[in-house]
Amino acid sequence: MKIYLCGSFDGPLTGQMQTLNGVYDSLKENFKISKINFPYKDFLFPFKWVLFTFNLVYILIFDKNKKVFYLLVHRTRISFWLRDFPVLSFSYITNSNLICHLVGSDIEIFFNKLNLVEKFILRKLYSKVDHWVVLGPVMENQLKNLYQKLDINKPCPCFSQGTLKATTVGGFFPIESDSLYDEKKIEKKINNFGREIYIGYMSNLIEEKGIVEYIEAVISLKEKTNISFKAWIGGITLGNISPRLKNALVTANKKEYIEVCGLLKGDDKWNKLMSTNIFILPSYYKSESLPLSLVEAMRFGSLCISSDVGEIKNLLSNERGIILEEVKTENITNSIKKSSENIEISKNMMRRSNSYISDEFSFDSFKSKIENLVKNILVKG
Repeated sequence: MKIYLCGSFDGPLTGQMQTLNGVYDSLKENFKISKINFPYKDFLFPFKWVLFTFNLVYILIFDKNKKVFYLLVHRTRISFWLRDFPVLSFSYITNSNLICHLVGSDIEIFFNKLNLVEKFILRKLYSKVDHWVVLGPVMENQLKNLYQKLDINKPCPCFSQGTLKATTVGGFFPIESDSLYDEKKIEKKINNFGREIYIGYMSNLIEEKGIVEYIEAVISLKEKTNISFKAWIGGITLGNISPRLKNALVTANKKEYIEVCGLLKGDDKWNKLMSTNIFILPSYYKSESLPLSLVEAMRFGSLCISSDVGEIKNLLSNERGIILEEVKTENITNSIKKSSENIEISKNMMRRSNSYISDEFSFDSFKSKIENLVKNILVKG
């Protein structure tokens, strides 16, 4: 049985693209797998979209065998119609097995924006999904709520009597980070916590990711306390930025204790994380799910401070990090101060998070979960 992996393999590297490539790498050795590439939105998009659709028609006509569609789900109306809808429709028409992989915790927001006709179509198509892959319990609950709202009259393959067939696969840290991963250096960094503090932020520089609050907190900490530290910012701005964000970045560039690094990749990124004691991502981004930057920082032994959005609370639970009750400059500042005062507690958090990520977010763990899921679907199919 052939597996058609559907998603965006082109364009800027995102968490969704890394997941997509991870699924492909997990399955390519032991399964017959083919890529269906969603076209990237550039000036050639209309031409690429025609080729993408033609590829699906070709499969419909010439591949009469039983098959599996593995779809990385989008959550905007335009992406749904141009990318997901054709795949979902062809899966429906051919009565193929369908696995949907959700990377993003805003599917209920997407659903609520649809009109009645679109919801009717979604009800038909989602009733044929065999299994869902999610990043954690928050996403799973969102999907349960979505299926209840869809009000599908008869039991469907993935949902019956309030029970959703879903597998949690949290993602993985990049294998390339192994080149600079050094347990002895990490343990030394943890042991030295309190004597030297290097604070970091890494994500897209958009206001909802909490970058302004981060900058304000770092400046407040430097000017109102005697804590000795340096800080850095990694990431790039996207699209038009707000005046508030623009002013914050201008201010940060003027401070000698804040290094604005731009986009960090490869060894530059891993070296930054290796030397970072406290990593902060105070996001209130509505689509936030399980930020890879947090996973990477935890793996390199940083104490992580973040917010209660998406799957972050579950990631940092059991004293693996600090959750902000509310994203406010004062709360970030207080969290940094407390962590620098309660040194042994902070060290234990750093060790606990490092161990957890090494076990649960390795590529081997990701691969095993994806392989087992697909094997079960093939056996049932």
